[in-house]
Amino acid sequence: MFQDDERRQYNRIPYINSLTFKLSGSTLTLPEKFLKNADILDISNGGVKIRTMSMETNFEIGSIVFINIPLPKMPVMIPTLGKVKWIKLDNLKTRQVGIEFIRPE
Repeated sequence: MFQDDERRQYNRIPYINSLTFKLSGSTLTLPEKFLKNADILDISNGGVKIRTMSMETNFEIGSIVFINIPLPKMPVMIPTLGKVKWIKLDNLKTRQVGIEFIRPE
């Protein structure tokens, strides 16, 4: 059986920070405003793992997410498009979500 790190294409790097996001569902529509907040737990070349602080957002596997990732120690946000790959409940109030970056072909 493989360890999680053995199956990963990219190494994860701890990256504790906040981000804003907008869930778009299964269709690609640009958000007017980034409405929700989450905490980044780690990041890699392939995606980001976040923790949401409420159960208000209805994440589904395959949903498109627009996220703004902050650069450390700089007042700059990197707008990024991703797809929900997995969801894990932490407890009744929080959950972790794996988001894979969508790359242009």
